[in-house]
Order: sequence, then structure tokens, then C-alpha cells
Amino acid sequence: MDRPTFVVATTLTSGIAGFVLVNLVLDGLRQSPDDWESLAARLYGTFHIGADGSIAESFNHGMAFAAAVMFLAAGTGARSRTCIVMAIIMMIAWFDDSAQYHERVGRLLPQHFPGLRNFGPGASTLAEMLAFLSIGIVCLGLALWAKQRFGPRDRFALHLVRWPILLLVACASLVDFVHSALLETSFEQLFLYLEDGGEMLAMAFLATAALHLVLHLDRIENGS
Repeated sequence: MDRPTFVVATTLTSGIAGFVLVNLVLDGLRQSPDDWESLAARLYGTFHIGADGSIAESFNHGMAFAAAVMFLAAGTGARSRTCIVMAIIMMIAWFDDSAQYHERVGRLLPQHFPGLRNFGPGASTLAEMLAFLSIGIVCLGLALWAKQRFGPRDRFALHLVRWPILLLVACASLVDFVHSALLETSFEQLFLYLEDGGEMLAMAFLATAALHLVLHLDRIENGS
């Protein structure tokens, strides 16, 4: 890893760790889970990692958009289909997060398809999983397109992004599913931090990988 990439990766990871720590401290200082009036509770509400429009969401939007631009630059510069596919996936992640795609689908489908209501409180969760399935089908199509011309340059790019993308998928779908199922339980906060903190880390790692690729187009072309 070159120095600029190392500095960016260290800065982003440290910032995320500090942000999560601030959330944990402020949450612990609250007088009760229903306390939203004390100073600590008000600060917690401002920095809350899981709140709509929170700093965490804004961070993820910025990382996804920046990664998409850099992956696209790397893909067109080095003629790597894998990088172009990653650019599209990052734009999908940006769209899902900013437009709340899977949450909206989770609310709308049970309203228009009565059969889903038979699942009771789990209807929205099932609908969200269907939304993730639709995203998965699009990504599968992109992966098959990239595989048609998969060479050394694509292998190098995939080596950098495979673990961050798996972390993003796990946190955005599987951990999110478990978190939705454990609402109003003692495990809710744990899975909230695993979901949102994991997504922040994944986005940071993907943006860092994209930066490394765009700074080293020659390494993509050489596949090393």
C-alpha cells in the first residue's frame, strides 16, 4: 500500500472508530433509553449513528459517490470491466442509502400485495429482502458481463475490493435483517452498531481501494 492510500485509510478508520466511541459514550451517559432531554441525550440525538440524515448516512453517501467516480476513472483508464462494475455498484449503494430504496419497498409492497400481510410484523422485513434480491439480480448481471472479459487487470482490482464488498453486503442485508427482527430487544443496539458501523467501514475501505486503483493505473494494466 502506497503512502497516500495508507494515510487516507488510517484517517478514515480512526475517524469511524472515534465516531462510534462518541456514540457509545453519549448513549451510556443517557439516564434511560427514553431520555431525550438531558445534554448527553440531545448530543446523542445529533450524532446518533442510526438516525435518518445522521453523520453516518452523510459519510456513507460521500464515500459511495467518491468511490463510484474513482472506480469509473480507473475502469475507463485501464479498460477494466471489474472497475466499471464496481462504479455502478457504488452508485446503486449510493441510491439505496440516499433514497432509502429498500426501506421504501418494505413499506409499499405490503400495502399493495395483501398476501404479504399474512406474515404479520415480518411483512416489511420480507419486502425489504425482496428489494435486496432485486439489487442482487442487477449485480449478478453486471458480474456476468464483467466475467466475459476477466483478465489479470480485473483480477488485481477484484483482489482489492472483494472483502470490503462482502462486508458491505453482509452489513446492509444480513445484519440489517437481524437488526429489524430484534427491534425492541436488548440486542437492538448491538446490531445497530454492527450494521451502521460495518457499513461505514466497508464504504471507507472501498473508497480507499478505488483511490489506490486510480493512482496506479499501470498496476491494473499489468495485473500486479
